[in-house]
Amino acid sequence: PMNAVLGFSEILAGLIKDPVHSEYLKSIRTSGAALLTLINDILDLSKVEAGKLELQFGGADVHGLAAELQTIYGQKAEEKGIGLLVDVDADVPHALILDETRLRQVLINLIGNGVKFTAEGHVRLSVRLERPQGEDSTVDLLLDVEDTGIGVPPDQLDSIFGAFEQQEGQSHETFGGTGLGLAISKRLVEMMPGTIHVTSEAGEGSVFHVRLPGVEVDDGLH
Repeated sequence: PMNAVLGFSEILAGLIKDPVHSEYLKSIRTSGAALLTLINDILDLSKVEAGKLELQFGGADVHGLAAELQTIYGQKAEEKGIGLLVDVDADVPHALILDETRLRQVLINLIGNGVKFTAEGHVRLSVRLERPQGEDSTVDLLLDVEDTGIGVPPDQLDSIFGAFEQQEGQSHETFGGTGLGLAISKRLVEMMPGTIHVTSEAGEGSVFHVRLPGVEVDDGLH
C-alpha cells in the first residue's frame, strides 16, 4: 500500500502546479517515505529475531558500492555544508563474496546517521584490509564510518545498538529517527559474520568500526 501511495504521489508531483497543493503533496511524500522506512525496519528486525532472514551471498564490488553511497549522500552532505569522503584502499579486491544488499543497508544506516548528526566537518567511509589475501583466498575486511558530529557519551556506547534506543536528550524534532537502524545493522553484521562497535566522545564525533573476517575473494570476477 505504501508503495502505491508513494508511486501516485510521484505522478501527481508532475501534474500539480498550485504551490500550496505542491507543499501538501510534498508532506505526503516525505511522511510516506518515512513510514515506509519504519515499516521495513520493523519487518527486518522481526525477521532477524525470528531467525527468518537469510543472507544472499554473491560477487560484490565494494569499490562500486562506496562510490554509489557517495552519490546517494553527496547532495545531502553538500546541503549541510559538510564533506563526504570515501577512501577505499587499492588493495581491496573488486570482487568479494558478500551479501551486497545487506552490506549496503548497514552502510546506509551508518553514513545516514553520520550525515544527520554532523553539523560541521565531515563524514568519512574508509575501507581497508586488516589482512591481505592469503593462500585460502580470503581477506579480513575493515569498514569504518567516521563523523565529526555530536558524538555519544561513554555510558551510552553499548545501549545505542538496542532496538528503539536513541541517545538520551536527543531532539526528535531535530533528528527524528526510530532507533532501529543501529539495532538492525548490528544484527546483520553479526550474521555476515562480523563485528561492529563504536568509539566516540560526546561533542567530538564517532567512528563505527565494522570488521568482516574471512571474506572470500571471487577470483572468477576479479
